[in-house]
Amino acid sequence: MAEATMHSVIAGLSVDRSREEGIHLRTGGSDNVVRDNGIRESSRATAGFG
Repeated sequence: MAEATMHSVIAGLSVDRSREEGIHLRTGGSDNVVRDNGIRESSRATAGFG
């Protein structure tokens, strides 16, 4: 999770079996890039997340 993050690159992550979201950008941020990530089996605890 990233909050109020600016000019970040989130890349090359492997997220597996997360209980809620895989990658989460919250409010207050801008100019961020999310690319080339692998996310599997997210939202295992709370439906609607992921």
